[in-house]
Amino acid sequence: MNTFLNYLFVLALFGLITLPALVGHARERAIDRQLREAELREAEPLKAEPLKAEPRRAVRRSSTSAPVPSRATVRANSGSSSRPAPTTVAVKAPCNAG
Repeated sequence: MNTFLNYLFVLALFGLITLPALVGHARERAIDRQLREAELREAEPLKAEPLKAEPRRAVRRSSTSAPVPSRATVRANSGSSSRPAPTTVAVKAPCNAG
């Protein structure tokens, strides 16, 4: 019974190791199939179909919504902050010459 469990464990471990590779291979085959079908569709002459216009619903916007500031407004306001500009400090790395 112990030998059977050892073989079963090795088989399960092998399955866990090979499962991601098999799933990836199946995905690659599906992508290849889609690419081949797209190439075949591209090779066929395109047929022009008339477009059907659908009526659009009228959307009423609320008059209480605040307007969105433009980029120029945001840039103008961003320069007047009271924070100082960040400074850059150079740090020399220690030398380990013995």
